[in-house]
Amino acid sequence: MNNSEKFWDKLSKNYDKNITIDHVKDYQSYKLLIKYLNTESNLLDFGCATGTLALSLADKVNNIHGIDLSSKMIQIAQKRAGELKFDNIDFFQSTIFDDRLKKSY
Repeated sequence: MNNSEKFWDKLSKNYDKNITIDHVKDYQSYKLLIKYLNTESNLLDFGCATGTLALSLADKVNNIHGIDLSSKMIQIAQKRAGELKFDNIDFFQSTIFDDRLKKSY
Protein backbone atom coordinates (compact mmCIF):
# COMPACT_ATOMS: atom_id res chain seq x y z
CA MET A 1 0.00 0.00 0.00
CA ASN A 2 1.44 3.36 -1.01
CA ASN A 3 1.13 6.65 0.87
CA SER A 4 -1.61 7.98 -1.41
CA GLU A 5 -3.76 4.93 -0.81
CA LYS A 6 -3.20 5.17 2.95
CA PHE A 7 -4.15 8.84 2.93
CA TRP A 8 -7.42 8.30 1.04
CA ASP A 9 -8.25 5.15 3.01
CA LYS A 10 -8.10 7.23 6.20
CA LEU A 11 -10.45 9.84 4.74
CA SER A 12 -12.93 7.32 3.35
CA LYS A 13 -15.03 6.91 6.47
CA ASN A 14 -16.11 10.55 6.54
CA TYR A 15 -15.39 11.52 2.94
CA ASP A 16 -18.92 12.31 1.89
CA LYS A 17 -20.56 12.60 5.27
CA ASN A 18 -22.58 15.63 4.18
CA ILE A 19 -22.91 14.86 0.47
CA THR A 20 -25.73 12.81 -1.03
CA ILE A 21 -26.66 11.91 -4.59
CA ASP A 22 -29.26 14.69 -4.48
CA HIS A 23 -26.55 17.21 -3.55
CA VAL A 24 -24.48 16.14 -6.56
CA LYS A 25 -27.44 16.69 -8.88
CA ASP A 26 -27.45 20.33 -7.80
CA TYR A 27 -23.78 20.86 -8.78
CA GLN A 28 -23.13 22.90 -11.92
CA SER A 29 -20.70 20.29 -13.27
CA TYR A 30 -23.42 17.61 -13.01
CA LYS A 31 -25.89 19.82 -14.86
CA LEU A 32 -23.37 20.41 -17.65
CA LEU A 33 -22.37 16.75 -17.92
CA ILE A 34 -25.92 15.39 -18.02
CA LYS A 35 -26.59 17.22 -21.29
CA TYR A 36 -24.08 15.01 -23.11
CA LEU A 37 -25.15 11.62 -21.75
CA ASN A 38 -27.69 9.08 -22.92
CA THR A 39 -28.53 5.42 -22.37
CA GLU A 40 -25.78 4.40 -24.81
CA SER A 41 -23.05 6.31 -22.94
CA ASN A 42 -20.21 4.43 -21.24
CA LEU A 43 -18.36 6.35 -18.54
CA LEU A 44 -15.10 6.08 -16.68
CA ASP A 45 -15.18 7.84 -13.33
CA PHE A 46 -11.54 7.96 -12.26
CA GLY A 47 -10.94 9.09 -8.73
CA CYS A 48 -14.52 8.04 -8.04
CA ALA A 49 -14.04 8.02 -4.25
CA THR A 50 -17.25 6.65 -2.69
CA GLY A 51 -19.09 6.66 -6.01
CA THR A 52 -21.50 9.51 -5.43
CA LEU A 53 -21.15 11.04 -8.91
CA ALA A 54 -21.28 7.67 -10.67
CA LEU A 55 -24.34 6.64 -8.68
CA SER A 56 -26.09 9.90 -9.55
CA LEU A 57 -25.59 9.14 -13.26
CA ALA A 58 -26.24 5.39 -13.28
CA ASP A 59 -29.84 5.57 -14.40
CA LYS A 60 -28.93 7.79 -17.35
CA VAL A 61 -26.14 5.76 -19.00
CA ASN A 62 -25.32 2.29 -20.29
CA ASN A 63 -22.49 1.53 -17.87
CA ILE A 64 -19.91 3.08 -15.60
CA HIS A 65 -16.50 1.93 -14.44
CA GLY A 66 -15.52 3.72 -11.24
CA ILE A 67 -11.88 3.50 -10.18
CA ASP A 68 -9.97 4.87 -7.23
CA LEU A 69 -6.62 4.32 -5.50
CA SER A 70 -8.32 3.72 -2.16
CA SER A 71 -9.65 0.25 -1.48
CA LYS A 72 -11.76 1.67 1.36
CA MET A 73 -13.42 4.20 -0.95
CA ILE A 74 -14.16 1.41 -3.43
CA GLN A 75 -15.69 -0.77 -0.70
CA ILE A 76 -18.07 2.05 0.21
CA ALA A 77 -18.95 2.67 -3.46
CA GLN A 78 -19.63 -1.03 -4.05
CA LYS A 79 -21.84 -1.22 -0.98
CA ARG A 80 -23.83 1.83 -2.04
CA ALA A 81 -24.29 0.49 -5.60
CA GLY A 82 -25.57 -2.78 -4.16
CA GLU A 83 -27.98 -1.02 -1.82
CA LEU A 84 -29.32 1.04 -4.72
CA LYS A 85 -29.45 -2.11 -6.89
CA PHE A 86 -27.46 -0.67 -9.78
CA ASP A 87 -26.04 -3.44 -11.94
CA ASN A 88 -24.47 -1.21 -14.58
CA ILE A 89 -21.66 0.08 -12.35
CA ASP A 90 -18.37 -1.65 -11.70
CA PHE A 91 -16.22 -0.14 -8.96
CA PHE A 92 -12.66 -1.38 -8.54
CA GLN A 93 -9.37 -0.26 -7.08
CA SER A 94 -7.08 0.83 -9.86
CA THR A 95 -5.26 3.64 -11.60
CA ILE A 96 -6.02 5.28 -14.92
CA PHE A 97 -3.22 3.18 -16.46
CA ASP A 98 -4.92 -0.17 -15.77
CA ASP A 99 -4.84 -2.42 -18.86
CA ARG A 100 -8.38 -3.66 -18.09
CA LEU A 101 -9.67 -0.24 -19.10
CA LYS A 102 -8.16 -0.34 -22.60
CA LYS A 103 -10.91 -2.64 -23.85
CA SER A 104 -13.66 -0.29 -22.78
CA TYR A 105 -12.34 3.15 -23.64
